[in-house]
Amino acid sequence: MTGRIIATIMGFVFGGPIGALIGFFIGSILDQSVKQGGFDSKFRWKEMFAQPFIRSIFILMGYLAKADGQVTQNEITIASNTMAQLRLSVRQREQAMRWFYEGKNHQFTLEDIYQKLRIYRNTPLIKVVLSAVTHMAYANGAPSLAQREILKGIYDQLGIVGMGAEQHDQPSYTTQRTTLPADYRLLGLKPDVDVATVRKTYRRLMNKYHPDKLASKGATANEIKAANEKIFTIRQAYENVMRSKGENV
Repeated sequence: MTGRIIATIMGFVFGGPIGALIGFFIGSILDQSVKQGGFDSKFRWKEMFAQPFIRSIFILMGYLAKADGQVTQNEITIASNTMAQLRLSVRQREQAMRWFYEGKNHQFTLEDIYQKLRIYRNTPLIKVVLSAVTHMAYANGAPSLAQREILKGIYDQLGIVGMGAEQHDQPSYTTQRTTLPADYRLLGLKPDVDVATVRKTYRRLMNKYHPDKLASKGATANEIKAANEKIFTIRQAYENVMRSKGENV
């Protein structure tokens, strides 16, 4: 138990919520090793951890990124940020990017990925997976129909209750016409605000409502769904405001 507590705290300090989850996992391994009579110096948890878990995350992220036809810079940035959150070494990042491109090019068997991830579905680590794939699906705003179908498949295949078709097929994610004054009110800004402040406010709001942060805190399916809808409307308002100021988004 001591190893689990220490590793979780250290993980949170150095890697935030995702780091805490990884720390919890590592600490559990250490505690179990002590109970079994000591820690085997030949046991390489990172190598064991990387193959079934991290590989699956990045393959699914690549698969989602390419589902709408092309991989954007936003999606590549999210993949890179996920590597940083998982505190991967340079060599591990190179391998993770290869896995990402495996997913992008469909060089994998989907059922094989699901099978490897199912062993984690009753552990805190499954939230890391769901956070990563949800973040990727919403990289460019509302996910495409193909991306929503993939997300639905991931949740269904991993046995996650409450994240079925009703979550991903909502018509509320379609583009809606809004007035510019309403967009400013949604962002909490005045019309004479400068572009830099608009960008700063947008990043703050996206960070506040992004579903990956809620998922890491154990939010319910309805809470995550509400957050998804919120970030979509924030993104719409941001794009409208920036276009009104002559900025490309």
